[in-house]
Amino acid sequence: MDDNIVEVIPGIFREVQPTGCIISTITKSSRGYSNKKLRINGEWKTFNVPRLVWENILGRQIRTEYFACHTCEVGNCINPNHLWEGSRLKNSQYRFKKGCIKDVGNTSAPTPQKQLRGPEIISGIRAKIQPNCCRICTLAKRSDGYAIKGTKINGQTKTFYAHRLVVEDKLGRPVKPGYLAYHNSCDDRGCINPDYLWEGTPADNSRDAKRKKPLSFRSRQDMS
Repeated sequence: MDDNIVEVIPGIFREVQPTGCIISTITKSSRGYSNKKLRINGEWKTFNVPRLVWENILGRQIRTEYFACHTCEVGNCINPNHLWEGSRLKNSQYRFKKGCIKDVGNTSAPTPQKQLRGPEIISGIRAKIQPNCCRICTLAKRSDGYAIKGTKINGQTKTFYAHRLVVEDKLGRPVKPGYLAYHNSCDDRGCINPDYLWEGTPADNSRDAKRKKPLSFRSRQDMS
């Protein structure tokens, strides 16, 4: 067997790239991650391949609300040496320290028009990338700071929260009834970074907001 071919997990052999990455050949999602369908109890379910690889290495499931994160920033890499278990916040902090803005183009300055438009997060919704990795939507914002997008449905224009549309694109389904799209790692209402958005109940949102308040403020509030 070629020295560059390794067995990642039992039965799965892949080639090691010059960068050290081991690229999965399974179909990728729109966000660049490899997914694999497995039949469990007669039902087909979709799993993230890097997550399956890392759980095989750990010998246990990844903890709830944690993920298989990449040190190489290559979403379909399944090299166990490039994977680690981390929360959404820890992953975002790690990516920021490394410099999360990738493929910024050549060294020449971009035209003002391109700089103004920013990268497209999902179809029709663009953002400006901030130093803290927030991606601020370039669409018009309401007085409460949330960006909105107008969409024509059956000849009528309806408005939707841009960050909710991003969450639904990320999940591949509508946000569940009684749930909302909220910011898990930042408090900027104009941010539409998919890594900073999540689906939760109003109670989840309140707990998250309380957790992020300074300790001194929480103490004063609890005493009142």
